[in-house]
Amino acid sequence: MKKGKGPAAPGSGGGWKWLALAGLGAAAVYAAGRLLESERALPRLPPREPEPEGQLDPSLDPLELPPDMAINHVPGPAGSLRVAERHPQGGLAVVFVHGLGGRLEQWAPVLHRLGPGLRAICFDLPGHGESESPRDGDLSVPALAASIGAVAAAIGLRRFVLVAHSFGGLLAIDYAGKHRERVAGLLLADSNGDATTLPQDQRESLVRSVEEDAHGELVSHWRQILYDAEPEVAEKVLADLEDTSSGTLAGGLAGSLEYSPLAALDAYGGVTEALVTPANSMPFSLHRLRPQLPVKTLIGASHWLMMDRPDEFCTVLWDFLGRVRR
Repeated sequence: MKKGKGPAAPGSGGGWKWLALAGLGAAAVYAAGRLLESERALPRLPPREPEPEGQLDPSLDPLELPPDMAINHVPGPAGSLRVAERHPQGGLAVVFVHGLGGRLEQWAPVLHRLGPGLRAICFDLPGHGESESPRDGDLSVPALAASIGAVAAAIGLRRFVLVAHSFGGLLAIDYAGKHRERVAGLLLADSNGDATTLPQDQRESLVRSVEEDAHGELVSHWRQILYDAEPEVAEKVLADLEDTSSGTLAGGLAGSLEYSPLAALDAYGGVTEALVTPANSMPFSLHRLRPQLPVKTLIGASHWLMMDRPDEFCTVLWDFLGRVRR
């Protein structure tokens, strides 16, 4: 993909009020990340060729799913879930969890790079993509996290690695804390932090603004944290956001602002790593609240780092899976 900038310059629109927001993809506002870029940031990760068994087909669109993925619907806790699977006979199973306003296709650039030795599973969260909205209306983090277990049960996974992005990181942490024996490793891609450390009035104000105009508020914020994105990535991410209902967005945001992941993260205790963008270095970021959490920083990507820089992302993923296998 040709490198370019996302759709809006930092600081445009009303996005500065999101600077305090940990709960909506902890990348915060791009401008704040520029100020923090030198802090705890590793050198830019060198490009690495995909695993020999996972060579890319240049004729395929990297933002579309590989053609050999099987797609099905399985029963979830409160509605059916769309699930995609690649290499069902592979060895180590990896479940990918997208963020708020996303869908499973956001993992396509990574899925293209996975060889047959890995069994890859991704799914649309409830109310996202082609999964049903929860019939009970419960969009809290624990309720949405239960969809991970439902997918695992439906396709017969006993133990697997979780790779989760943004808001999905909270869901993965919650599930891992409750099911330590099921989760072989936890890789958090620019995960949300602990929004409960923020003042209550700030959180309530953010929820009210999204309840009043979910797409208007979130498109403005998304555009700022997409500033370093590949143009086609920004277009895809914004389209996915527009396709997500206002109720799902507002409910997911409210749930994220009421949830602290720290107890579940501590309870899990398995192989864990955070891969973050420079802006994800706020006092409420996970690696700030838990300094013992291994962290790597990927410079030059938007919050959707697995879409912008899939080769570098997979470099980290291969190394992480090596630790899991040991």
